[in-house]
Amino acid sequence: MGAFWGIARIPSAKYPSPSIFWPAEAAIWSVWIRGRETGLFNVEHVLAAFAIGAAIYSIGFFGHLSISIVAVVAGANLAPHFALSYLISGVMALVLRKIFGSEFWNKHRYIMAGGIVLGEGIAVTLGVSMALIINSIRIMPW
Repeated sequence: MGAFWGIARIPSAKYPSPSIFWPAEAAIWSVWIRGRETGLFNVEHVLAAFAIGAAIYSIGFFGHLSISIVAVVAGANLAPHFALSYLISGVMALVLRKIFGSEFWNKHRYIMAGGIVLGEGIAVTLGVSMALIINSIRIMPW
């Protein structure tokens, strides 16, 4: 495990994710932590959030759309890159269900999800392996 940490400092050009995502996640958590102190969670805000949620649900119900209030609330609490990936995967699932039918989708969705996860794992493994090999090959000073 020490080989990973010895490649470069964190954050750096080899590990750019912390410099991009840690400030965003800290801002999201600070809203929830400081919200109680600043009066963010008062009765008026709770009632306004209920009204917005009821409006979204009504639009989905009367428009015959499959909008899940739980998904909207969960997506609002996530960092944008996670929420966007969940949204894209949900839309892809709806499209595949429309194209191939519900029976095919219910029968094969776990196999498709497993294939995607397996492909991501292989891509990450190859990338990390190449980074370790490249950084382990150094020109000796003598």
